[in-house]
Amino acid sequence: MDKVDFIVNELRLARERAGRSLTSIAGALNIGEDWLAAVEDGKVRPSFDLVYALAECAGIDFAEIINRAKQVEGADIELARSISAEDDGAGNLTLKFQYNDHKAIYKLENARLSDYKKLLANLRVMTYDNKVSKTEFVIKSFFKAMELWPHANPSDIWGFVLSRLYQDPYNHPVTEQNRDFAQSWKRTSGWVLEEIFVRHYKDFLKSHNIEIGIYPKSQVKAQLDRMKLNYHDVQEKADVLLIDTTTSECFGVVHVKASLAERRQADQSFSEALLAKNYFSPFLTMDCKSFPSATPINKGELGPVKTKAADPRINKRLDFEEEGYFSGCFSYNSNTIPTPANQKATARVYRMDFRNPDDAFSQAAITARDRLYS
Repeated sequence: MDKVDFIVNELRLARERAGRSLTSIAGALNIGEDWLAAVEDGKVRPSFDLVYALAECAGIDFAEIINRAKQVEGADIELARSISAEDDGAGNLTLKFQYNDHKAIYKLENARLSDYKKLLANLRVMTYDNKVSKTEFVIKSFFKAMELWPHANPSDIWGFVLSRLYQDPYNHPVTEQNRDFAQSWKRTSGWVLEEIFVRHYKDFLKSHNIEIGIYPKSQVKAQLDRMKLNYHDVQEKADVLLIDTTTSECFGVVHVKASLAERRQADQSFSEALLAKNYFSPFLTMDCKSFPSATPINKGELGPVKTKAADPRINKRLDFEEEGYFSGCFSYNSNTIPTPANQKATARVYRMDFRNPDDAFSQAAITARDRLYS
């Protein structure tokens, strides 16, 4: 219990001693009773003005409560943040954040608080630099996190850590205090994820005469027109193009999604049109999927694999391994179970990371290009 929790508890006790119900207090303050209940239950962190108003309604001196809180040993005030961190004493970093109704804890193994502070310092320098956009802010922060913790699950860094750091208003200038950072994250993160993959693979693929990139609409249209695909509105679904630099021809389109649930159906139809013409059509995803709990686990959505004894595979995995709607699924979630090496599959599921761009995706891209132009 920190000092804020202590103050809230004192206010509740004072209210009960005064014989005031939540209904009467809510009526006096002209706010919803559910808000007061959430404050007393510790689900909502009260603002300073609300604490002061509750003290007056309960008939208790505000200064008296503050003085009592000062005398509580071992109860420091914790600034309400979207995410906070502390060393666990065993060489790991404990991250704390609100996950719906849960005060969640996520353990980042073999990480130190000093590393977390480096990430925050790097992040704040960018937010106060007018030359750095919100997208660049997220991109550089992600790569900094992967530099500090190369062993970490990239999907966890994206879904548990970076998204919450971005949504913490204290990580942005005070001039943006009224911005809805949750909505801003939704708008920013989609394009950012595409750019993260492009920057990760760009130099390595360039050394193999392949250019990966996000291009102007006019250039995308020109490339796709030459591919003569039997699909309408292809330009809107061409996230990232792969171009053979020796012929200047596009030989593949990369489909990028934070999760498998994110508007995949339209990409699937577009992918079928690409595959029908023997083009490369990989699906790259962070495969973020967890459920609110005190200790959330980002299991992803691809589920179990087929075994000799049973086939418990779910449709999202079958879409790749049996239906072959894409050239392959490259999941950057360390909890993803890849397609077993001895299993026949129309397209495979791969477990990926950001340690080395010379990996299954880049090798698949090189093979696909060589198959078309060698």
